[in-house]
Amino acid sequence: MGEISTRLFNEEDLNLAEEMMTSAWKFYLQETTPERLRQLLEDQLENPASKVWLVFENDNPIGIAEISITESYRYDGEEALLKLIFISDTASNYYDVHSALMDTIFGYLRDEGIDYLRVDTTLENADVLLV
Repeated sequence: MGEISTRLFNEEDLNLAEEMMTSAWKFYLQETTPERLRQLLEDQLENPASKVWLVFENDNPIGIAEISITESYRYDGEEALLKLIFISDTASNYYDVHSALMDTIFGYLRDEGIDYLRVDTTLENADVLLV
């Protein structure tokens, strides 16, 4: 297994994030146009309630995750929604990469004082529940 690293998506990552998001949406059978996807990513750069992480193995991009933070209707304060997680088949060990990515997200939420992470899932993306 290689060295795994994660980082928040930034403006310099637009093309890379677009590639990863395109792969994720194909995997999850979602359709979009390149123009629409680019606009969504550009919008996320300006939205403080949306966070996108890229994950790398030996400096090679292998995945992406997205959360949004919103005022909770169930609890006092904010909660996060895991909107997307995708790890490429090129990862040498899916579970280690997934754990590193989720550890990053959990650490971010702890630092922000957010106690709840909600996950909406379907049979197509039930692998998100494997930690």
